[in-house]
Amino acid sequence: MNPYESPKTPVDAPVPAFWLSFPWRQILAVLSGSLGVGALMTMPFLQFYFLMSQEAEQPRTYFATPADVQIILIVGRHLLFGVMQVLAAYCWLRAHWWLAVLFNLAGLALPLLWRELLAIMM
Repeated sequence: MNPYESPKTPVDAPVPAFWLSFPWRQILAVLSGSLGVGALMTMPFLQFYFLMSQEAEQPRTYFATPADVQIILIVGRHLLFGVMQVLAAYCWLRAHWWLAVLFNLAGLALPLLWRELLAIMM
């Protein structure tokens, strides 16, 4: 028996709306997780591509050239985006929506700031 109902006016259980019963968090977690895991899975190919293009262009040097620094920053940006999106997916699954939104925004905003850092350094 419902503790809030009185004998005179019975209280019906509220019917949940469609948008409340739909698993939005799981969908957002799958989207964030697939973006993050996809970014992390393409990192070895990105590194291999940069390594092959660098070896074809110039002789081997024993110090970091500006091209090496640029490659490190691009791969680091890729890694940062992937990790932030995977953390956001975990937070969506654990119902920490404010942390999930923060990680999603950080995963999108920090690589843009990283691009500005790359433009300043080069």
